[in-house]
Amino acid sequence: MSPILRNTLFLYMRMFIVMIVSLYTTRIVLSSLGESDYSLFGNVAGVVIMFTFMTGSLSNATSRFLSFSMGKQQNKDLSNFSELYPTPLVFRTAWRIHLYLAAAVIVIGLTAGWYMVNYWLKIPIERLPACRIVLFIVIIRTIFTTLQIPLNALIIANERMGVFALLGLIDAFGNLLIAFAIQDTEMDRLVLYSALGILINICTFITLFISCRRFSEFQFIGSVDFMLLRLMTKYTVWSLTASLGATLRTNGIVALVQKYFGSVADAPVILSQKVCTTINNFTQNFATASNPQIIKQWAGGNIPESQKLVVMASRLTWTLLSILCLPLFLETEFIMRLWLKDAFIPEAVLYTRIMLISSMVDAFSFSAAAAIQATGHVARYNIVTSGIIVLSVPVAWILYELNFGLESALWCICAASVLSQVARLSFLHILTGFKIGDYARRVLVPCLGQLALAGVIPVLLFLHLDNNTPNALIIIATGALTTIACGWRVIRPWLKK
Repeated sequence: MSPILRNTLFLYMRMFIVMIVSLYTTRIVLSSLGESDYSLFGNVAGVVIMFTFMTGSLSNATSRFLSFSMGKQQNKDLSNFSELYPTPLVFRTAWRIHLYLAAAVIVIGLTAGWYMVNYWLKIPIERLPACRIVLFIVIIRTIFTTLQIPLNALIIANERMGVFALLGLIDAFGNLLIAFAIQDTEMDRLVLYSALGILINICTFITLFISCRRFSEFQFIGSVDFMLLRLMTKYTVWSLTASLGATLRTNGIVALVQKYFGSVADAPVILSQKVCTTINNFTQNFATASNPQIIKQWAGGNIPESQKLVVMASRLTWTLLSILCLPLFLETEFIMRLWLKDAFIPEAVLYTRIMLISSMVDAFSFSAAAAIQATGHVARYNIVTSGIIVLSVPVAWILYELNFGLESALWCICAASVLSQVARLSFLHILTGFKIGDYARRVLVPCLGQLALAGVIPVLLFLHLDNNTPNALIIIATGALTTIACGWRVIRPWLKK
């Protein structure tokens, strides 16, 4: 079994536990807070996250530079990058950048965030004081999250997925304990829910700090190379547009729905995004396991092996994601009723199905993006792809002005995902020499054909069986089994590698 697959299966086991715990936690939190307060928390937290979109860019930049440096050193190639910028220096520089970003979080959160909460969002006047407190709490939590990014990147670059899995479990079970804690309290549950989350951030940060001490790259003391600082900042600025696009697509749509349909209407949208975020974490787990190797192989000059990994990783990512998405797409209502019980919102079924389509399209992006990032030439790539993604927000705004339904914004997200993937493949060819025809033949056609073949039996069962619990379980099991059977050719090489 290859190290990549071993790490992937390890992370998938972790994510399966996290998914079950997180979905159960969401049900308890939704029941405790109610639809209105649950939506308000999503909106206020989204305001701060929307203004800290640099976090994702810096995470990608730090992981890329650390993995690139390690790849050079592992292949005994000390020319250019590694000779000038050894990995301890890369880490020190990344830490310094994140300290600056943490300061920016405070300034932006207290200015733009305060304005958004008080004047732009339609928050009921009686809940405004609580939302202001939540804003301050979310700022503090975001600071902790920002400072742990270089530590997280160091764990990933060293491919120590055990620690990465432990962090996910701490977060999941910590949130579950918080959900139980707010059930019977007489305090303001929205404020208490936000405040207790700080404890999770502290525990995660301490765990990361202790775990990273074993690595030789973990050095805070020493000089910072300003040429490297400039190089990483430049890379981050261009990568910034990608994080900005994803953030605006998510939080911008939520804000538009809240503005045009009210905070209650936001709840099913946030729930659908919660489901798809959990599903996407599975995809990102494999990207976490495979992307460092793709970058390291490229850095060491082994271009054919890097491209081979892109193909294999893309197909395996699609297969593993299909095992989850096909049954979930068919039995969305059954699963959400089982999950939410009395808090079930019927509109969330359609919204979740639309978002699942977008998630399946985005599944192709992770490995291809890693190969593009390895080249270091990300300026035009991020401008074009993020521009397409961001375009879904103004288009949705126009559709709402024309009195289209709430779900039209989610269809805009799907369309933007498809168009951005087309652009991504073009840049993959331009920057790495990977032929689009080869990618379509080796990745797209097999993956889509595999899903179509796997879906025949479960779709027929879904159309002809009555709507009850035993039949729903049969459809879910059949969908998972047929996907595994049709994708076995993809999984088997990783077992032998």
